[in-house]
Amino acid sequence: MQPLSVITALDPTRHGLTNVSAVEGFDDLLARVRTGSAVDSSDPRPGADEARRSAEEFVGLTLVLPLLTQMRESVDTPPPWGPSQAEKQMQAMADVHTATAIARGSNLPIVDRIARDLRAHQEHRP
Repeated sequence: MQPLSVITALDPTRHGLTNVSAVEGFDDLLARVRTGSAVDSSDPRPGADEARRSAEEFVGLTLVLPLLTQMRESVDTPPPWGPSQAEKQMQAMADVHTATAIARGSNLPIVDRIARDLRAHQEHRP
């Protein structure tokens, strides 16, 4: 039996990306959270702890990114003014970055809750 794969909204091919390594899959994100290597240690924000950064990344990819994707798909600009295939790929990659930035910069209560739960789970881990 194959493990749960990427949530459909996080499937890179759905965003027009052919290079799957350009977007990290949901399974990879969860694995990094479980192993404690979920964050980039070069984060310059003071006091930004591992659980908080993991929660921000998780919310960005699972909550904000699908909304951005849905908004982008709802735009129906006809050719020649519509985006080309290359523009669609760039927009998808930019959406991933934008979603993470929105989750980091907006102080969403769900990020606080997930970070608190991650910290509690890590404390009870043997």
